[in-house]
Amino acid sequence: MLKRKILYAATMILAALLFYSCDKDVSTSPQEPPVSKGFIAVESNPPGAMIYLNGKITGQVTPDSLPWLQAGTYKLTLKLPLYRDTTFYAQVNETEKVRFSIDYFSNPLMYGSITCTSEPSRAEIYINEKSTGKYTPYTFYNLTPGNYLVKFKAYGCRDDSTVVTVKSSTTITVSKALSDTMLWVDYNKSNSPLPTNNLNCIEIGYNDVKWIGTADKGLVVIDENGWQNFTTSNSPLKSLSITCLAKSYSSYAATAVWVGTTSGLGLYNSGNWTYYTMANSLLPDNYITSVCTGNNGVVWIGTPQGLVCKNGNKFTLYNTKNSKIPANWVTQVACDLSGNIWVGTSGFGIACLDMKGNWTVFAKGSSDIPGNIVSALSTGQLSNYVWAGFTPTTPRGSDIGGLAIYNSQWVTDNTNLPSKAIQSIVGYANIFWLCTTSGLVKCSATGGRQIMDATNSKFPSDNIKNIAFDSNGHMWVVTANNGMVLYKAKIN
Repeated sequence: MLKRKILYAATMILAALLFYSCDKDVSTSPQEPPVSKGFIAVESNPPGAMIYLNGKITGQVTPDSLPWLQAGTYKLTLKLPLYRDTTFYAQVNETEKVRFSIDYFSNPLMYGSITCTSEPSRAEIYINEKSTGKYTPYTFYNLTPGNYLVKFKAYGCRDDSTVVTVKSSTTITVSKALSDTMLWVDYNKSNSPLPTNNLNCIEIGYNDVKWIGTADKGLVVIDENGWQNFTTSNSPLKSLSITCLAKSYSSYAATAVWVGTTSGLGLYNSGNWTYYTMANSLLPDNYITSVCTGNNGVVWIGTPQGLVCKNGNKFTLYNTKNSKIPANWVTQVACDLSGNIWVGTSGFGIACLDMKGNWTVFAKGSSDIPGNIVSALSTGQLSNYVWAGFTPTTPRGSDIGGLAIYNSQWVTDNTNLPSKAIQSIVGYANIFWLCTTSGLVKCSATGGRQIMDATNSKFPSDNIKNIAFDSNGHMWVVTANNGMVLYKAKIN
């Protein structure tokens, strides 16, 4: 009994001590300090400057405020892209709000400059598409930081422009060597609307409309309205690879052109398209290798499965089963002024279909041609001549490639050729032009030859695919890998 009383008393004493201790802790807690009421408001012109307080970013931009500051002196820095940092100090107390308005434009150090130079000098300077009335060389001072489009224009030169970024207290130099366009004008993906530098062919028609067949971006048309690019998304074209072009005659408008592709044949006529494939015509293959048109409106089409004659809505197929054509794989087709159709093949030489329906075949060994793989055919403007280009077989094949000329019989003439890989032949003004992988060859009626390449011309590439001439006698040259160039010297 005594032990129980002693244990009860000890428990009561311990509980009392714990209660007293807890009560003492609560009653002696320190009071919260008073809330600081210092306040800084900052705005700027232009707005959007990041606000730093005592060297630390606040995460706020102008216009904004910094409340709940203790009394004291604060260092504030405003950071605005392209402008110099602005630093100032604020004395804060508990009784008033401090306000700052920073005008960047009132500080001369906030402006930048652009120095413009060009070759040749005296180029008119445009900034943001407006003429400044100034000419190179010239320096523009007191420019507000930002992006500027600077353009130079000079007579006889291609316009050139660039975008520069002006920063506070800095001078940006814009220097351009303007391309001389008095004689040569180059066009590529970077300086014109040309969608690609990989070109295959060109034709020039009525009113000097230019049709350019690209290797990978469809058909490009240049006319009085500017540039237009036909692709698989805005035309019936089934392929972006244009293999060949031919102007249309007779029943079609002078603005019409036949467009051969790897997936069908199109007719583009004054903005309207007609498109032929194996699905809606008697074409034996959708791959069009060559196309030519005669004055009677008949269209001749080369394919890997034979030669096709389109006369109105009638399609006639010539192949090894129903004619004496030496091969189905037709690489080239040309129409001469007498109405004969010349056909180049892949591996079996050349065939001629005359107006009476008779075939004559010319192959290596039985005639003087340098090979059987025909890569180019042209009858030009001389009815008695046919020019043929060949592809050499590699490596060390028996076909040497090069050029053969027909006038009653074939004669191989590889004199003064920079390459025996001839890609196309164009006849103009009694002159034949050979487009090769290593330059352009001018073959005059008297037999003389002149090579044009990067060493003596401004060709963007020596890999010449095709050429055409406009009504002024100016030559347009398309290359395989670097766009095209206009040569303004009149060809005689």
